[in-house]
Amino acid sequence: MADTVQQELDRRYLALQTDRDRYKPLWRSTTKLCAPRHGRWLTTERNDGEYKHKDILHEAGLFARRILSAGLMSGMTSPSRPWMELTIDDINRAQYQPHKLWLRTVRDRMLTIFRASNIYTGLFSIYNELGPIGTAAAVLDESYDTVIHMHPNTVGQYVLATDEHGRVNALFREYEMTVEQIYGKFVTKHGTDVLPQNIINAYDNGNYDDAFPVRHAIRPRRDFEPGALNGRRFPVQSVYWLPQGTNHKGERLLDDTGYEETPLVAPRWDVVGNDVYGYGPGEDSLGSLRALQYMEKDFHVAIAMAARPPTAVPIGMKKGGGSLMPGGRVYVPDGYKEQIYPIYNTRPDIGSFNGERQNVAERIYQAFYADVITAISSLRRQGGGADPTATEIQEIVGEKLVMLGPVIERMQVELIEPIIDRTFSIMVRKGLVPPPPPDMQGHKLKVNHISTLAQAQRSVATGAIQRSTQFMMAYANVIPEVVDNVNHDEVLREYMQMQGLPPSGINPRDAVAAERQRREEQQRQQASIESASQMAAAVKDVGAIETRGGHSNVVADLAGL
Repeated sequence: MADTVQQELDRRYLALQTDRDRYKPLWRSTTKLCAPRHGRWLTTERNDGEYKHKDILHEAGLFARRILSAGLMSGMTSPSRPWMELTIDDINRAQYQPHKLWLRTVRDRMLTIFRASNIYTGLFSIYNELGPIGTAAAVLDESYDTVIHMHPNTVGQYVLATDEHGRVNALFREYEMTVEQIYGKFVTKHGTDVLPQNIINAYDNGNYDDAFPVRHAIRPRRDFEPGALNGRRFPVQSVYWLPQGTNHKGERLLDDTGYEETPLVAPRWDVVGNDVYGYGPGEDSLGSLRALQYMEKDFHVAIAMAARPPTAVPIGMKKGGGSLMPGGRVYVPDGYKEQIYPIYNTRPDIGSFNGERQNVAERIYQAFYADVITAISSLRRQGGGADPTATEIQEIVGEKLVMLGPVIERMQVELIEPIIDRTFSIMVRKGLVPPPPPDMQGHKLKVNHISTLAQAQRSVATGAIQRSTQFMMAYANVIPEVVDNVNHDEVLREYMQMQGLPPSGINPRDAVAAERQRREEQQRQQASIESASQMAAAVKDVGAIETRGGHSNVVADLAGL
């Protein structure tokens, strides 16, 4: 007998869960040392008030994660400044004035929607997961009040699947919903026929806060049917069901609807081969994170031992047991040495111990790219508080961003662009996008990243342009003709685009050509007017010259008079 939809969903969920669970020991190890509040390892783990920081003795992992998350937030998707521009796949057409105005209007409306929604708090949650885990996942839903609403998940709550290109295209999760939440989400839409009797009884008895496991899957729909009147009309399926055996009413689904495009946002720090889940700085620094906790404990023991060493006391002074702990006492026979003295003759080298401890902490900061995020402030500290020059800033930031560059590019592809594509589609359906110019039809919308980190990364390339131009100008002082080797217009355009100048700030090539032609024509006319004026003045002066001795003047002679 063929499986029901619920059985097929359960089987795939459990298979994906088996793959995911191989990572659980690693994720639990990293989160407890740098993100102890992140991660849910049991379905029943809700509103957990347990103190999670008991394994942390040195907070370097916590601080490194916070610096990385804050740096990515302010450097890639800062709420205080525009961090992207919209353009189309035809760069020349994108520079036409009507097209620029339309693209800027859509961009401004999109940024307004981002500020009104929870997108920035959701992004910060994603950045907080990427550092320790290397993988993050969220669902970007439509919202009646704020157009969009992001639902970030934490590690352990979800399992992922990828398509043939290695892109995340499915998310399964299991979580608890209260009886009141179940009734509010499903019963108001489908009635109580989709619920088992135990949930109905809990509601009838007023046990609204009783929790039950619910499973949810977002995946490409296999029975997609355009024009259907039910959930099959959506190419992306969103289905809720109760775990197998819970629902005795024909194993009906709680809900089966969908999306016009995928709502999944699942960036990964880095991926090896065809792995589904990524890895990040947390895994890279796990050895240092563990070592630092042991060193921190020993460091404080050494300080206590130096401050309150165990002592030897004549046994005649005994009033209790002995101890070798800091401040402890060891009793010796009378007459052995009639005084109290330290057991150990050596004192721990606190300075060297602390230096090695700081070295390990520094390795953690480097693994989390905290030195990249704080490059400018670090440069100020090294210079004794003096402000670094623009050249120093460009060189040090450019050098460090070479290491972070691949991560920024992956975040642009797997995080920022899916959010923009999904938001734009929702805006179109809600009538929030003005009609585009007719000749823009059929062109694909693209994203121009102008965030601080994106521009800083491109500054590595602009530095090459600047150095080449400076060299050319120096050489031109000797041989002026060398400037003919450079296409000045294209170099300038490339430089301005790399610096993040929006397309609206760059004139189209035909507009530049027309302006130059107009200027040349104006200069020719001006030159003609000046030439005619000079000729008229010359003729007037010559005509005023009278011949002596009765001869005609020159003008008359030239005229044949």
